[in-house]
Amino acid sequence: MRYAFVAEHRALFSVRAMCRCLRIQPSGFYAWVKNPMSRRAKEDARQTELLRQAWEDSGKVYGYRKLHDDLLDQGETCCPNRVARLASLAGIRARIGYKRRPGSYGGKPSRVVDNTLARQFDVAAPDKTWVTDITYIRTQEGFAHLAVVIDLYSRRVVGWSMQNRQTTDLVLQALLMAVWRRKPKGKVLIHSDQGSQFTGSAWITTLTEAGVQLLSRAEAAEQAMRQATADVVVPSDQLAGQIRIGAPDGCANYLLPQVCARLVADNPGLDIQIVALPRVFNLSRREADMAIGVSAPTAGRLVVQKIADYQLHLAAANSYLAARPAIRTVADLQGHRLVGYIPDMIFDRELDYLAELGMTRVPLASNSVSVQVNMIRQGGGVGIVHDFSLPATPGVTRILTGDVHLSRAFYLIRHEDDRRNLRLSRFAEALAQGVRAEVAKLEAIA
Repeated sequence: MRYAFVAEHRALFSVRAMCRCLRIQPSGFYAWVKNPMSRRAKEDARQTELLRQAWEDSGKVYGYRKLHDDLLDQGETCCPNRVARLASLAGIRARIGYKRRPGSYGGKPSRVVDNTLARQFDVAAPDKTWVTDITYIRTQEGFAHLAVVIDLYSRRVVGWSMQNRQTTDLVLQALLMAVWRRKPKGKVLIHSDQGSQFTGSAWITTLTEAGVQLLSRAEAAEQAMRQATADVVVPSDQLAGQIRIGAPDGCANYLLPQVCARLVADNPGLDIQIVALPRVFNLSRREADMAIGVSAPTAGRLVVQKIADYQLHLAAANSYLAARPAIRTVADLQGHRLVGYIPDMIFDRELDYLAELGMTRVPLASNSVSVQVNMIRQGGGVGIVHDFSLPATPGVTRILTGDVHLSRAFYLIRHEDDRRNLRLSRFAEALAQGVRAEVAKLEAIA
């Protein structure tokens, strides 16, 4: 710290005078200036930046424990004490406004109704169980209070409301939005904590009135449904609800569209969202229900399943090969333009294809697989392509198949807490089988 102070103020004061005041040797300072950062210091700086990014993504709310979980989910190796030290040095702190204030809190908590849900979070059908709660959001104008209603079946937000005060009206508006949007056809269990907003007379009265109004309609609808479906066999093996998949864009562009289309066709009540981004997804923050990766994470509370191996080869457009010198060996690539990833944006070591060929300069680069493939298809140069992408890119031919042959794998990654979710488990198995079959089919005709 003293050396850093001297370096920062050496333009204003004499180095020797500052060293004398700080009781350090000038020779030590100059040695510190010449020597680069140690490997440990570089690793500290890198992980501090990851912590800062995770902290800012949380709205500057997370403390070191949750930040430690985030780093583990990203595949980092660190202990909680190290995270606490780095966070302290960087001025990263948990938002204390969320914590219980010091003081005396006597008496027993209010208990208006029994805990009917009893932590049975695996729900069999939509609009059967809703959960609601209030959270805080720090803004430039102070705290905003957000009330949400979530359907446990799909984990979709079905109602929400935001105000600057934490009142009963806040939660009632969220509930009324959920009823208006979903229009449930039967009884709905609404689970909340025992806070004052959920135990007051206004909340109880509204629930009672809404229940009375809906009950007769629900009973009539239920009776009509029984009569209409008395002779209809409803398949019991269909999937329903919303599921979000995170995937690298190569898989998302060339495999998942057709796989997910078949799954939706077989399960009409199923909604699938594909988030195609060239990065690692954070499953702890529920950026996705599951993710497909090109390497298996070794840390974090994750369940990893290998889906399939896939092959990659060098390829170029026929028009490019016809206008350029012939490529018969790997050495001939020195005279050709290469297409590949932006070197400093490779988020996984398994994607560093050209390093295995000893190539460092990439004249045409992108962080997107689909952009790279289009560069190659337009005659931009030679690059590594997935074999399963070739059927969708006519006019592109593999080259040096005997000399350059890369093999990689796709992994299905889920959060450990979802292991007991039967719906997600069934979908994961169907997705894995579909991707495996699609890879085999496309590589056979590549």
